[in-house]
Amino acid sequence: MGGYRTAWQELDKALDAHPDRFIGFRSVPLDLAPQRIAEMVDRDVVGRGLRGIGELTPPPGRADLVEPVMQAAADHSGLAVVVHGFAPTTAEDLRALARPASAYPSVPLVISQAWSFPRPT
Repeated sequence: MGGYRTAWQELDKALDAHPDRFIGFRSVPLDLAPQRIAEMVDRDVVGRGLRGIGELTPPPGRADLVEPVMQAAADHSGLAVVVHGFAPTTAEDLRALARPASAYPSVPLVISQAWSFPRPT
């Protein structure tokens, strides 16, 4: 969690320095138990007045790890979730994200950096 802590400290400094310029989102580790994720969202996202969760980058083939985050976001009206949409995210991961997106329609799900390449002819 050391890398997360450093990033969170940098985020806090930027938000404190420019609260009128930035809308805060905070990432959560995806390898935690769902209850622990919910606690972090309560304390570190909602408790700090942030607007969303992310950017999340699940390992390839593990988009299912985003579901507990979506569930925690659904418990708090208006929280958005941002998931990294390009490598290492796979096409199957993008399809898998449709399941929690459908299960939690009140949660805006943003898939960033999704690229589409034309198929060779």
